[in-house]
Amino acid sequence: MTDTLMIMLSDLPPVIRSDELLNDLYQTIDQVIRSLDTKIEVVFNERFVDHAVGPGLLYLESRLGIDTDFLKPLDQRRALIKARLKSRGKVSLSKIDNICESWINGQVDTSINQDKINIKFVSIGGIPEGVADLEQTLKDIIPSHLGITWEYTYITWDMFESHNWTFNQFEAQNLTWDELEKLV
Repeated sequence: MTDTLMIMLSDLPPVIRSDELLNDLYQTIDQVIRSLDTKIEVVFNERFVDHAVGPGLLYLESRLGIDTDFLKPLDQRRALIKARLKSRGKVSLSKIDNICESWINGQVDTSINQDKINIKFVSIGGIPEGVADLEQTLKDIIPSHLGITWEYTYITWDMFESHNWTFNQFEAQNLTWDELEKLV
């Protein structure tokens, strides 16, 4: 028995509570209410980028002029939406930082020198997923006379040796080459 059903039945006199027809009716009402609660929660969650999975993402992508790519994982689609939402207004290094940090593993150090904006990913080794979408988003907002240089971090031999793994310990990690490159 659910809480809603318990509340509905508790308001009834004991004689009516024992009536099978009314109990069936109240159970049906309870099922409808639970179904509506679930649907309301889904619709409510579609309003927020971090929880949207269907119509909410499609709506935001169309409003922001983003071509929908169903082959991309949801987290990449959400990251692109967040970046586009944050890209409105005057461009500054802090805005670029903010856009990059809305990306998956997007902690960056940014700097500018003469005609280039330098972006160095510091939160993850290797090239983060969906960096092409991030690059396009930044190209859309950065003045055309400024270029972008990207700097990625990979594991060096010294970093690898700092783990002090024996060969057996290394083998036990069961890392793929890509995972090893990103082990910064």
